[in-house]
Amino acid sequence: MEWLNATHDDESEPDRRVYAPRLSSRGGVVLGAAMMGLERGIYGEVDKPEIVIEVGAKGEDGPKVDLDPDDPGASTVVVDAPADTD
Repeated sequence: MEWLNATHDDESEPDRRVYAPRLSSRGGVVLGAAMMGLERGIYGEVDKPEIVIEVGAKGEDGPKVDLDPDDPGASTVVVDAPADTD
């Protein structure tokens, strides 16, 4: 315990951020919330598009996924074993 108490300084130094400016000012938080509220007031709830990427498989079917939204425990994923190249 003596070692722990010896390492504790009563005069703690302020947070020195080298990597970024201080971003948690009260005015900034209020201004950001006001801007988000104005966006919702003007445009309403904006649905963000889902990002879907399709990549062609070179002759491989890939894993077969069967998701059951009603019973997630019944969902299955089948991965084929790699073919021997020998």
